[in-house]
Amino acid sequence: DATATEFNVNITTNNSEWYITENLSWVSVSQTEGINNSTISILCDENLTSSSRYGYIYFYTKDGSQSRSLYISQAGQYILTLDTTSVTFRGDKATQTIPFTSNSYWYASTTESWISLSRTSGSTSYTSTDVTAAANNTGVTRSGKVIFRLGDSYTKEVIITQYYIPTLTSSATELRAPARSSSHSVSIEANTAWNITTDATWCTVVPSTSSGNGEVVISVTENPNYEERTATITITAGEAGPGYTNSTITITQNGRNAFDTNDWIENEDQGGVAE
Repeated sequence: DATATEFNVNITTNNSEWYITENLSWVSVSQTEGINNSTISILCDENLTSSSRYGYIYFYTKDGSQSRSLYISQAGQYILTLDTTSVTFRGDKATQTIPFTSNSYWYASTTESWISLSRTSGSTSYTSTDVTAAANNTGVTRSGKVIFRLGDSYTKEVIITQYYIPTLTSSATELRAPARSSSHSVSIEANTAWNITTDATWCTVVPSTSSGNGEVVISVTENPNYEERTATITITAGEAGPGYTNSTITITQNGRNAFDTNDWIENEDQGGVAE
């Protein structure tokens, strides 16, 4: 086969001196001359090409009375080396490059219709193909494969994973709170998991993580200062939306001597959407 192989050859003569000749760069002989009977070792290097190769080793007695030849053949092998075995996409349409090297003409195909390739075949001089994932509006993460093939049966795969485009809407993007401690509910509509953080210790949100549609309660402690203060609540799409724009709610709380009301005041016709 194509792997590095070593084997022994027994040489039998009638007390004659002998020598060996060969001009195969991929073959090494442990001993090229001797006298009488001997055992030599022959090493064939691994064949890194896709083509079979062959050659001869010649044995002679120095007096010219005898000669023999040994035929050596070695199979080729297909080799394709991928720089990566997995590619991940966000939910929107995007393209990434898959680099590779090949020692033979190659073919590439995909298992899913939403995955397309810039090049589906090529010689060894072509060392990459661009893979494009169409926008994922299904609401679920999906996966597929790019399959590279050399010859009839040698294959290697790249796993393609694509998140879905998240929708994330809050019923308010701006709120004003009185100076006293208070709470308010905000509705969230989403097709993904989501997390909520706040940049102020005096403002808390429960729950801080969930998925799908839901309601959160925003609570603020009493403002001991005369000046109003502001906190920003950030709602981040979870698994489906790494890298997407977050939705935010800005809360402004009156100072202790500022105008106060018994209820929160919501800006009308406000909504937050993460696209």
